[in-house]
Amino acid sequence: MNTREKIEQYTIVAIAVLAAVFSVLDTFGILEKVSFLSGLSGLTPSLIVILLSLVAVYLIFERRSKLDRIDRITAEATQRLIGIEEQTRRLNELSNIELLRSARESGVEDLYSRANSERLHGIVDGIRNAKGPIDICGVALPSMVENDEFREAVLDHGRKYDVRIMLLNPDSYEAIRRKNIEEPLGRKTVADIIATCSWIEEQVIKNGRFRLHFYDIPPMLSLIITDQFIFEEPYHFGRPEGLEGCIGGHVPMLKIRNQPEKGTKNPYSFFKAHFEYLWNFTRGTRANLPIQFLEAKPSTYIVLENQTGKDIAMRGWEITGQESLRPFQFESDYIWNNSDRIIIARQAEDLPKGNRIFMTETDFMGNNTILRLTNGPGTLTNEWSIPLSVDESETQD
Repeated sequence: MNTREKIEQYTIVAIAVLAAVFSVLDTFGILEKVSFLSGLSGLTPSLIVILLSLVAVYLIFERRSKLDRIDRITAEATQRLIGIEEQTRRLNELSNIELLRSARESGVEDLYSRANSERLHGIVDGIRNAKGPIDICGVALPSMVENDEFREAVLDHGRKYDVRIMLLNPDSYEAIRRKNIEEPLGRKTVADIIATCSWIEEQVIKNGRFRLHFYDIPPMLSLIITDQFIFEEPYHFGRPEGLEGCIGGHVPMLKIRNQPEKGTKNPYSFFKAHFEYLWNFTRGTRANLPIQFLEAKPSTYIVLENQTGKDIAMRGWEITGQESLRPFQFESDYIWNNSDRIIIARQAEDLPKGNRIFMTETDFMGNNTILRLTNGPGTLTNEWSIPLSVDESETQD
């Protein structure tokens, strides 16, 4: 309490005491007996009212002053709280800015929290805007076949650029393991892989730019790689308790920008190298096209039949043995019609019947009995073990 407040309180107490004294003196008739106070005898009530009014007025103003002070303190506190909130907001913004800066430096262009339409549209736009080959790696990739927008984007791109696709080998231990886990949950892992494989094989026949490999190791990453971006989602073992159904799409997918100017510090390049390693590691995996081996005579001729249900443009296709010096190359303008039987021979005598005979001086069969057929981009489409003699009743794929 300051000096001013003390003086005010003492004054109020004095006035109150004075009013009480006047009231007592007047009540007992003492005022009339004191000569210099006798003139106040009839004025005592008025004086008491005036004195009490002064006290009341003071109390009113004093209370108002305190209320104003409380309001001022409250306003100041509110401003301080607002200032604290503003500082907190700015700190959060600085944290977000730092996070965005770090993400930007790492090439993170976008983050898709779940498998939804926004993620799909981001992938489709990335493929449509690509200006070079694209690489795709997944387990079964059913969405690439089932979703019209995704499928058409891949097909359109494949008309101009190469498309390399890697799937989990449906005959591998990992595929069977996933099947045993996911089948009770309503998933059809192996069936989805086979369905996607069949669709890709159709594109291999129609368009030599499509290539297919299988991998046998545990799936690690879902990748869609263009010349500009990588869309990356990690695969993982196990699932949180209570989660049912497919676990794919529950973790974020990153869209990472290619930053070639960073050289070995370009995160994009690590994912690209991961794909290249797997692709090279799985080189030689066959697509198993329905091209039937019918008959052969080692180092002399081989008879094959197109049973794919489609005509095949054979530009760039080759047949070779493991130890041959040179492969047999099909004529660049040759179209292998569906159901046509072809013969590739080193001599014209004693040949079986066929729709087309290709004569060659190249010992494409080599000194062993293993033959491989590769398409234009180099994908191994078929591999046959050739016995010393075989007739048409003993055919194999």
